[in-house]
Order: sequence, then C-alpha cells, then structure tokens
Amino acid sequence: MTLLTRSLANLALVLMAGLACVAPPTLRTGEQPTAVVQLSPAAVSPGTWIRVQGAGFRVGEYVEIVVTDPAGTQTRLGKLIADGQGDIEAEVAPGDQVRNGVTVITLSGTESERTAAVPINLLLSIALAGLAAFAYWQALPAMGRLLQRRDRRILERITEAVE
Repeated sequence: MTLLTRSLANLALVLMAGLACVAPPTLRTGEQPTAVVQLSPAAVSPGTWIRVQGAGFRVGEYVEIVVTDPAGTQTRLGKLIADGQGDIEAEVAPGDQVRNGVTVITLSGTESERTAAVPINLLLSIALAGLAAFAYWQALPAMGRLLQRRDRRILERITEAVE
C-alpha cells in the first residue's frame, strides 16, 4: 500500500469516526408529550459555546439549564422562558463548570416537570481533535506530491499546446 493510499485511508477513518461522534445527540425523557434537547456542536472543548435547543415544554414555563459534571456536582446555568410552541434556545459556555469526562446538560420544566438531558464528553472531543490534526499532518506530504504531479502535468499540456 502506498503512502498516499495509507494516508487517505487513515484520513477517511478519522473523518468517519469524527462524524459519528459529532452528530447532534437527542435524548427524550419525561412524561408525554416528551421534552427534547439538542446540542450544537455535540463535540466541544473547554471554553466552547454550545447552542442548547429544547422542545416539548409548556408554553411560558421556566426551563432550567443544569450541568452535571462526572463527580455528580450540579451547576445551574440559568432559567429561560419557553416560547409560544414550548421551545427554548440558548447559547451557554459550560467550560468553567465542566471537568474532563462525561458531563450531562439537563433541561427541566419547572411547572410540567418535563426533563430532557444529553451527555457531552470533553475528553473524547479533545482526543478527536488531536487525531484529526495527526491524520492531517500525516496526509500533507502525500497530498503535496499529488498536487505537484498534477501541476506538472497541467504545465506540460499547456506548453505542448503553445508550441
């Protein structure tokens, strides 16, 4: 297997693993109708802002956002008011409250007691970023040679056409 083929295979593997882990998770819990929470991006690093979107709450009720770290410590990030469809949306930076490991962001309706939770994993995010950087670094020489060969062929064809 050539270096280029091996580098491209490694890059494809990293991209597939990354896309599988970055797909926005959605977890449904609570009574009917169910509350739903979705994070974007799902893979985060410390200090990253996360868009939290929730649905399925009562219109006008307060919805509390809570971060639970791996040790079980809960930090309340604030309360929002559900809109006319029972939806909420906010951007939060849980980096100060989040420690390495699996952290859970929970939305809880204060009146309906509907809850929705979704896990985030900072260690996995950091590992994926490092793996992607390594694969990119490994693929650069092969890609450079490929582009150089293509440029050389283009220049040869242009010079043949001019002569």
